Amino acid sequence: MLYPINEVAEQLGGIEVRTVYRKLASGEIPSIKLGGRRMVEHGDLVAYIKRCRATTTGGGQ
Repeated sequence: MLYPINEVAEQLGGIEVRTVYRKLASGEIPSIKLGGRRMVEHGDLVAYIKRCRATTTGGGQ
């Protein structure tokens, strides 16, 4: 499944779309360009969220 940038922003708690673009530009969140649109794969979004959780919780499960 692929998510457009505005949906990624929603999935990340309603952050600004421009914040998502900054994370894409820095490589924090991988993306692909499809038909002129920037999209994020479901697995990449899940992996990013897991990395954020590990950072905020100290990596414990």
